Amino acid sequence: MHRRKLLFLLSTLIVSFLGFLLAGGLMWTGTLAALAQAADPQSQSQSPSELEPRATTLTQGYAAGYFVPGEILVGVSGPAISEAQAIGPDAPVILSGLMAQVGATLADPAVLPPLSAQEWAEASGMVMAAAQMDGSVTVQLWRVEPGQEVAALTFLAGQPDLVFAEPNGVVWAAELPAPIAPTDPLYDSYQWGMQRINVSRAWTLSKGGGVRVAVIDSGIDLTHPEFAGRIIASKNYVVPSQPAQDDNGHGTHVAGIIAAGQSNGVGVTGVAPDVQLDIRRVLSNGPGGLTGSINNLADAIFEAANDGAKVINLSVESPVSSTVLSTAINLAASRGVLLVAAAGNTGGAVQWPAAYANVMAVAAMDRFDRHAFYSSQGPEIEIAAPGGLVQASTIPPVNDPILSTWAAGTLCNQVYQVQSSYCNSIGTSMATPFVSGTAALIRGLRPDLTATQVRQILRETAVPLTDGVQKVGSGRVDAQAALRRAMISNLVLVPSAAALILPPGETMPRTATVMVTNPSTDPIAWQVTGTSPTWLTVTGATSGTSRFDRPGQISLAISPTGLITGTHTAQVTFSATRSNGDRLTFSLDVSVMINGAPDQVYLPLILARYTPSDSALVWETPGSSTPITLTMFAGSSNGFQLPFTMTLKGASYNYARLSANGLIYLQNDPSDPLVSASPNRCFSDIDGTDWLHKAIAGWWAELDPSQGSVRTFQPDGESRWVIEFDRVASSGVSPVYTVSFQMVLYPNGSVRLNYRDVPTTAALGNIPVTVGMIAKDGLLYNQIACITASTRLGQIPLAGTSVWITGSGLY
Repeated sequence: MHRRKLLFLLSTLIVSFLGFLLAGGLMWTGTLAALAQAADPQSQSQSPSELEPRATTLTQGYAAGYFVPGEILVGVSGPAISEAQAIGPDAPVILSGLMAQVGATLADPAVLPPLSAQEWAEASGMVMAAAQMDGSVTVQLWRVEPGQEVAALTFLAGQPDLVFAEPNGVVWAAELPAPIAPTDPLYDSYQWGMQRINVSRAWTLSKGGGVRVAVIDSGIDLTHPEFAGRIIASKNYVVPSQPAQDDNGHGTHVAGIIAAGQSNGVGVTGVAPDVQLDIRRVLSNGPGGLTGSINNLADAIFEAANDGAKVINLSVESPVSSTVLSTAINLAASRGVLLVAAAGNTGGAVQWPAAYANVMAVAAMDRFDRHAFYSSQGPEIEIAAPGGLVQASTIPPVNDPILSTWAAGTLCNQVYQVQSSYCNSIGTSMATPFVSGTAALIRGLRPDLTATQVRQILRETAVPLTDGVQKVGSGRVDAQAALRRAMISNLVLVPSAAALILPPGETMPRTATVMVTNPSTDPIAWQVTGTSPTWLTVTGATSGTSRFDRPGQISLAISPTGLITGTHTAQVTFSATRSNGDRLTFSLDVSVMINGAPDQVYLPLILARYTPSDSALVWETPGSSTPITLTMFAGSSNGFQLPFTMTLKGASYNYARLSANGLIYLQNDPSDPLVSASPNRCFSDIDGTDWLHKAIAGWWAELDPSQGSVRTFQPDGESRWVIEFDRVASSGVSPVYTVSFQMVLYPNGSVRLNYRDVPTTAALGNIPVTVGMIAKDGLLYNQIACITASTRLGQIPLAGTSVWITGSGLY
């Protein structure tokens, strides 16, 4: 039984590896028969069905950068196996002679369990040489000097003790640049505001390092560990002879939202955890509460601007305008400072200083992207951010405040106290620093941008909300979107260079797909301006526009006919134009090595070294359980009671609803409303008011399960529940494709997505589909891929792979 399973695994890995090359951005195409024909010029008159694959192999089709430097994989067979077995059953197979000749060392003596030659031949599709049919095949990992991989592989090709030799390939994470998941202990459970503004995906680009942010408020807890080493200036305008120590907690709370340290082992994280803090205390406790004077506020604004602040946070409000205050604000703005202020908590007209033209007015929203009832409104509102909401009298009660740092020795209501030095609060005062922090991230990434440009980027990249513009302005601030827009557009070719190794006498043309990407959402227009020499041509589109969420691509055709033994180089040149008119030039180097080794055929055999340890396909079977076959059709859905309680990010679920479109969404109650899962969407477009905010997308696309089958079952062993789509056809797309996948749910909230069969064109981004998991009211998610009419993000999983998503893997 074990042997049959291993054979099945290897056979699926063979198919999957071909898809891997495509998903990586470059794939050399050609049938196995064509490869065999190329390897044996004497057989060129034979039909493909008459061709016999050779037993030895030669590396082909690897793009530069697609393999681990200094590592190669070899399949060992023949006398070397027998000699090792004579020593003992556990003796490693060591080909010291061959290793010495290529300068290799043995890194892993058995990458996979040894297979008999017959098993290997059946699983790989190879016809083994007669001398190699005695004994078994062992796959090993060898290390050579980086840069010597091709030379080593060329020498090893055709050695009688080796079945194959190939580079040790690299895989890329299926998703976008990995989000940064802070280890701050209160982040995951309490900081929903950070999660809502998508800042974990922005931290890979900027954390605000080197940016000076002034917080003009009630001061700060000068000894709080969250700000250690980053308070570069402080001044007390209330009592000038005293330090700017916070005697209320409000200023410390605001500063923490902007700048609390990240992954420092305590508390929370701020939006811009690397900024430099400039603290100006203008508020203090008094008979009227936490108050201050206009003159101190104006003085603090003016001095902060003169001292080099790039962003000034004003979580203060006044019902009246002031010439002094407006003058100070205008002077600060003229010095290139971005001023961000709270709209006010009256629910009525926008308060000052937010109402001034040179100030960005921020409204507050609740956890579900709705305008908070207390947040002031009017035409001055430019943007919204999490401000929190607590309503004990409603049914059900609402308790979603904003958690941040708090000043030691000051009163924090016990209802709001999370732990010492951390407290909850609500208001536009809390919303404002989310925007200020995001502005600091932008200025850290692009210090050359003006305050006006930063302000415009914040508005243009905000997520539109259903409430009107007078309540939430352009929408909720989105940190990742803002930074992607702020990035300078650029042309990035994937791969940056391409290399191909072919046997002599090869005539079969090869094609390659090169992705034309751009790390910015600011579009860049490009066109191919030339190729040389004539054996390299560009087929199909030769121009386009690329942006971060919509890369372009070109197809290359390589015609090796007539190329002699040796290395041949070519180049594709590009010109590009940024939106500001800047013109750029780029090039892609392509090399083809015609190898003079004996007749060889390369067959992709092993996937296990090309994927993370948990990504080889684990296809579930019912075992002793009886599967339930579901009657489903395009647009239908089925409700279920889960066979166990599934706990995900602190919430427990006993029910789920399965959409025909390859999506299952968790339910607290079977009476939860039905929702449409058509068409697919990106997770960033799903908020807390959408019932799909707690869902698993195995293959979220337009599907018709009446063409195929859908079933559920509980396998033997560890508790888990499987939903299987088998050879289910697409709906509403042309050409029609089929897909086979499983969604495996575990009680602890983990999910495994298994892919046995996916359309080969999916990796090119031509099929609308979303893959991943979303939870916690849409605050946290892991989006493996999202392809829509306007967006192309991530990479579709390959056939023959499994993808693990754990609760801790949601960001």
